[in-house]
Amino acid sequence: MDEENKQILTFDDILHQLTKPSIIQGQDLGKKTTPPLPFSSKPSILPSSGVKLPVLGGESKSAVKPEAPSGSVAPLPEKMSLAIRTMAQDIERLKRGEKPVPAEVNKVLSPLPQRQSSVSSVSADKDTAPPPSIDMPLESSVPYPASPLRPPIRTAPPSPSLPSSRERLLPPSSASKEKAPVGYIQDQYRQETSSGKLEDMLPAYLGASVPKENVKIAKEKLQYGVLARVIGSGMTAGIVITVVIAVAAYLVLSLLVFNAEEPIESPSPTATVQVTQTPEYDYLGSIFMGIASVNFSLPLNQVGTIANLQSLIKQTDMGVKEFRRINFTLADNQGQSAMFTDILDRLSVRYPAALREVIMGNNTVFIYGQGEVLGDIGSLPDSGLAGKKIVMIVEVVDVARTTAILSGWELTMPEDLKYMFNIEPGNSTTTTFNSNEYKGVAIRYKNFSLPDRSIDYAIVYSSTGRQYLVITNSRESMYSPIEKITGL
Repeated sequence: MDEENKQILTFDDILHQLTKPSIIQGQDLGKKTTPPLPFSSKPSILPSSGVKLPVLGGESKSAVKPEAPSGSVAPLPEKMSLAIRTMAQDIERLKRGEKPVPAEVNKVLSPLPQRQSSVSSVSADKDTAPPPSIDMPLESSVPYPASPLRPPIRTAPPSPSLPSSRERLLPPSSASKEKAPVGYIQDQYRQETSSGKLEDMLPAYLGASVPKENVKIAKEKLQYGVLARVIGSGMTAGIVITVVIAVAAYLVLSLLVFNAEEPIESPSPTATVQVTQTPEYDYLGSIFMGIASVNFSLPLNQVGTIANLQSLIKQTDMGVKEFRRINFTLADNQGQSAMFTDILDRLSVRYPAALREVIMGNNTVFIYGQGEVLGDIGSLPDSGLAGKKIVMIVEVVDVARTTAILSGWELTMPEDLKYMFNIEPGNSTTTTFNSNEYKGVAIRYKNFSLPDRSIDYAIVYSSTGRQYLVITNSRESMYSPIEKITGL
């Protein structure tokens, strides 16, 4: 044996030897028309030299056997032993602390089937016809194998910790459900099925890819039993009832609360904006105690109101220097007592707007029996009112400001109060108001020819420290209230 056969080949050399095309296959493919010679007529190649196949990873355990002679005897199958080491096996053994050892692969090589028709035709014409001229290929030092070499089956030891791909894909109960047919032992049946599947997975020819097994993924199945248990437990009924109650509650709330029509507020008609003063205590009532009263309702319509008041005054029976209280009420406000500004408004009396800011709610209006009658009463607009005067009293909060407002009102006061006070502004002997004083109280007045037909006003301080505005239409009717308020 030469030195080339003794040299140990590497893993790359083995792969190169296995993957290169076979010489026999190349000759068959190139010369399809020429019938091949039978192997029986071919002499054995180098029988005396005893050349062996190259040893892969070590010496071959079995030498190449000579071919069987031509005839009916078929060539015997040969056995091939290869020692192969892989990197995965070496790494696995090194992890376990073992020495790398090559794995031996034994494969039985079966000879190619012989074509009987070609052999019989050649043997029949052997003696009669000369042999055809056939270009024989160059002889090689390497003997031809009886059949083309198949690649060795590389098997790796299964890992004990990791399951196979089929075990990961298939459910665990699939293997246990597979049963052997009648007459088979369970272990024998499994061995046959596994070996058949392994042979089916081998490549069809040298260099072909290994076919992959189609793995069917198990479909998820609806667990009807679990669904039936959930429905039967009453959970579904509870959820449905809760949803129905919630929807009903929402509908009721939307109909009763959200869609409720808001009442339309209709504004009440008012003649002027008024500020009503509510008295805390009737101090004037305590000053003028024991005085009889008459009632007069002030309608919202001002037409004829002053005439109705004058008619009430003339019909009231009273003595000289006697007081009668007039209880003014609002006809459109359920008989509520009228404030000072309400009385002026309903009697069509004009006054400064700033007067509202300095007066309070405590007020009263009296009819006074005039004892002093001067001159001819025929010059009065209504002579029937000559012996009866009107006295208006209201509490104020700011004396200085009230005095200033009244001073500005003096210019139009005769025209504004002429109907209520029964005076004739053209009969005045002076153009402005005059000043007077009675028991320490300053009085502003203007006579319309005589003191019993005039306009007098003053701010009077009471013994309780309050101040009151007094407006009347005669000098006598001014003195008597001052005496009562001051208590002198």
